[in-house]
Amino acid sequence: MKNLKSNSKVKKENKVNSASKNKTKKNKTKEKTHFEIMLGAMCYLFGMHKEAFKIFSKSAKEGNVEAYHQLGAMYYVGRGVKKNHKKAFDFYLKAAEKGHIFAQNMLGIMYYKGQGTNKNDEKAFYWLSKSAEKGNKHAKIYLKKYKLNK
Repeated sequence: MKNLKSNSKVKKENKVNSASKNKTKKNKTKEKTHFEIMLGAMCYLFGMHKEAFKIFSKSAKEGNVEAYHQLGAMYYVGRGVKKNHKKAFDFYLKAAEKGHIFAQNMLGIMYYKGQGTNKNDEKAFYWLSKSAEKGNKHAKIYLKKYKLNK
């Protein structure tokens, strides 16, 4: 009987240790991802655009929302890569769908202007409104500027 209790206790301890290891692994992954985004941002700020692009691309492959946004911005203005509104649109869309308010704002602008996609005032209104609802002042300004208020 004592062995059954001790086996049960060992199983519980193993579950706790396993959960703790998973949590630690997730925290390390999150820290690594945050570090990569900060490194990419520093490279970008210091004019090392191609290096920033490589870093953001790696993070985007891992599903990082901020990396999607940064790649969208780089393709939109053509820094570190050739300007490409279609690719910018695609990256902004990935970030916007995951709740990135600045990507939502840019997606609204791109829909309004027909950049990288067909012009669509309804979708422009949708994305700018989503961004504005989360407190993005720029999105509120664009809604008024483009007269998209419904």
